[in-house]
Amino acid sequence: MDRFVDLHRVVKDAFVMPVEGYRLKHISKWLGFKYRNPKSSATQSMLWYRLWLDMENRQYLDDSVLYNEDDCRATKLIKDWMAIGAAVERRTGKKIDQEEDASVFAEE
Repeated sequence: MDRFVDLHRVVKDAFVMPVEGYRLKHISKWLGFKYRNPKSSATQSMLWYRLWLDMENRQYLDDSVLYNEDDCRATKLIKDWMAIGAAVERRTGKKIDQEEDASVFAEE
């Protein structure tokens, strides 16, 4: 467990961002990430999974998996953004401008 990092804590403690809150969806949206189903949520995903178990309708499972894949991709985007910023700072001694450089990390 020593290899795991709580990205939420790191972001919350180290950065000031122009976001509604320091939740994964808010930060990743600021970095340009778009969830494939913008109406999805963790609660909705758990419901879809439960419905799939109860009704065996594959669409519920697919929707849940899609949401969780997007969560993983959003988490990686934030991790990469922080790692690149740290690397630039180590190499150059200059901090990147978070506001200007956030869009560089957005997925198309």
